[in-house]
Amino acid sequence: MRERAWIPDFVKALSNIQRIAGNSINSVLAADDRDYLLKEGNFEVNLANGGSRDPYTLIQDTNTLVLTSVLKNPPKTTQAVSGAKIILNDTSENVVKAEVTTAANGDSTGIKFTKRGAGSKQISGSVQIAGTNYNFSFFVKVDLEIDKTNTTTDANKPKYETVFSTDKGPSTLVIPVVNDSYQIKLKGYKTSTADGYLDYRGSLLNWSVSVNGKNNDTSVLEVDQSNGVVKAVGAGVAEVAVAAGEDPTGKVKETSTRVIVPFKLSLANAAGGVYTNFNPIGSNDVITLDGGKKAIYTNVMDPNDIEWEVKKDGKVVKDILSFTNTRTKTNSSAANFLIEGKRAGTLTR
Repeated sequence: MRERAWIPDFVKALSNIQRIAGNSINSVLAADDRDYLLKEGNFEVNLANGGSRDPYTLIQDTNTLVLTSVLKNPPKTTQAVSGAKIILNDTSENVVKAEVTTAANGDSTGIKFTKRGAGSKQISGSVQIAGTNYNFSFFVKVDLEIDKTNTTTDANKPKYETVFSTDKGPSTLVIPVVNDSYQIKLKGYKTSTADGYLDYRGSLLNWSVSVNGKNNDTSVLEVDQSNGVVKAVGAGVAEVAVAAGEDPTGKVKETSTRVIVPFKLSLANAAGGVYTNFNPIGSNDVITLDGGKKAIYTNVMDPNDIEWEVKKDGKVVKDILSFTNTRTKTNSSAANFLIEGKRAGTLTR
C-alpha cells in the first residue's frame, strides 16, 4: 500500500518537473525563434551579433533606431519588445547626441540620434530583455555637405555661380571684393554663434586651402579653422576643403568647393585697403602712358603672379611694353606695377 501511495506522488512530482522544465525550454525556444534588432530603414543592429559591420548614416537632423523583434522563419513578422531596458555607455554629444527613447510605462523603445556635427562616433551599450543581457557596439556617421544656397542678389556680395563647364548649377563661390569674408556653410548645422556664424563646435573640422594644387597657399584665400570663414586675400582661383577630424570609421569623405576672386586692374588705389569702390579698368578702356609710363593698381596679392601677354591686331607681340612690379598688397594699399612703353601704338593685354 505504501508503494502504491508513493508511486502517484512520484508521478505528480515528475509531472511538476516536466511542467517547470517545459516552461523554461519554451521560454528559451521563444527567445531563440526571433531576433532582437535596433532598426531604421535598411540599417539594423542584430543584438545577437552584438553590432553592425557598416556604420549607421544619420541623414535627417534626427532619427531613431527602433527596438523590435522579428521571427527568424517565415512569415518573419515583427513586433514591439516589452519590458526592455537600454543603457548607453557614452552620453557625450560630439558628432551626435544619443538618447534612449521610452514608452509611457518606462520600457525602452529605441535610441534617438540628433546631429551635432560631421564625423563618426562609436555607440555602445546593452539591452536587457526578459532577463537576458545583450551588449552592442556600432558606429554612427554624419557626412559632410556644403550648402550652396544663395541668400543675396547683391553683385558685390559673395554667392555661388555657374562658372566652369563642370559646374552643376551655381556651385563655384565668387567673392567679388578683396578683403570680404564669407562662411562656408555646412548642411546639418542649425545653431549660430553670437557673431551670426553657424556653430561648428559640435565636432572637430579640418579646413584647408589650395591654389593650383599647392596646399596652404594663402595668396587667394585665408580660412578660419574655428568657423570655416574664408577671407578673399587677392585675385585668383582656390579650392577650399573640409574634412571630419573625428572619424574612426574613415568613411566620412571630405568635401570642397572652388572659390574665385575676380582679377581686377584699376587706375586708382584701394584707399585704406578698402576694395568696395575699387574701379576696374574695362576691356574697352584706353590707358594712356603719361611720359611713356603708367602706374596700375591690382587686386592680386603679388603682381609677380600675373602672367602678361601683349597683343596687336590679335597677334602676340614682344618688346612693346615692359611690366615692373613695384609693390605687393599691404593693409592700406593695393598691389601695383608700372607699365612702360617701348614703342608707340595701341595694344591689348
